Amino acid sequence: MKAHCTQRAPPPLPPQPECRLVVMQQPISARACGYGDKDRRMIDPPPILTLEVFDKDTGQAVNPKERKNVLSKYMPIVHCTLWNPYTNCEDDKIEGSSDRRNQRRMVGTMVCNGFKALDIHGDERFFFTFADLSVRFPGDYQLKFRLTLIDPAAMGKGQRNGIMSPLLSNIFKVHNAKDFEGMRPSSDLAKSLVSQGYPNILKIKKGNAKTIAMVGQGDDEDDDDEMGGM
Repeated sequence: MKAHCTQRAPPPLPPQPECRLVVMQQPISARACGYGDKDRRMIDPPPILTLEVFDKDTGQAVNPKERKNVLSKYMPIVHCTLWNPYTNCEDDKIEGSSDRRNQRRMVGTMVCNGFKALDIHGDERFFFTFADLSVRFPGDYQLKFRLTLIDPAAMGKGQRNGIMSPLLSNIFKVHNAKDFEGMRPSSDLAKSLVSQGYPNILKIKKGNAKTIAMVGQGDDEDDDDEMGGM
């Protein structure tokens, strides 16, 4: 008589993490820029995002060690578009413009590859900054960020990398020149990223008297540069 083999159920899979974008520095205001390549007025402060990992079962953020392990498997890319908070749709195209160079309301680098750096608490994260975005028309706007996670181990195997974790920034206001109060001083997070070499093409800003009073900070050794900074 043959013995019956009892099949054991496979062990349950561990909870799968969920990656989401988190805005660590929100845009607040900007001065409207012109159409010339040299007339750029950066959104201030420049948006800084990070990639957080959550446990799908509990909804809680995982610890820094587990986050580092999960994120080491991916190449994250974030794409940014201009958003109308009142119509709840993309607001980047200028209707009726025949010049292809001038068909967008927002100009600058709208795609950012993730950069590994330490946050102000010393934890390693992926960061994304959009430090050279300018908007051509006054008004209220948001930025919409879309995350794509690329798995290098699966590349070339027919994998399709879908867009994940869309996220809207807070509403920010673009002013005419006479109404713009000036650039704000750089945040501690921005200074930390610059000190780690990212991004190395920008200057730290000290702001002006009015904006320093708004945030209660400033640094006499920093440069006040409306054409760039963090």
